Amino acid sequence: MNKKAQLTVFVAIGLIMLLTLGYFYYASNTEIDNKQSVKASVNREPVEVRQAVQECLDVTSTEALMLLQSSNIFLARLNTTSTF
Repeated sequence: MNKKAQLTVFVAIGLIMLLTLGYFYYASNTEIDNKQSVKASVNREPVEVRQAVQECLDVTSTEALMLLQSSNIFLARLNTTSTF
C-alpha cells in the first residue's frame, strides 16, 4: 500500500471514531435531560394522585349515602358528647 491509501484508511477510521464518540456524547446528554424531565413530572404526581383519590372518595361516599337513603336504611347519629 502506498502512503496515500494508508492516510485515507486512517482518516476514515478517525472520522468513524469521532462520529461514534459524538453520538454517545449526544445520547448521554439527552438521557440526562429525559431523567430530569421525568423527575420533575414525578414531583408533581403525588398532588395529582391525592386529588384524584379524594375526588373518588367524595363521589363514592356520596353515592353510598344516596343508596342508603333510597333503600330506607337510616343511619344513627353518634353521640359526640363524652361522659367521663
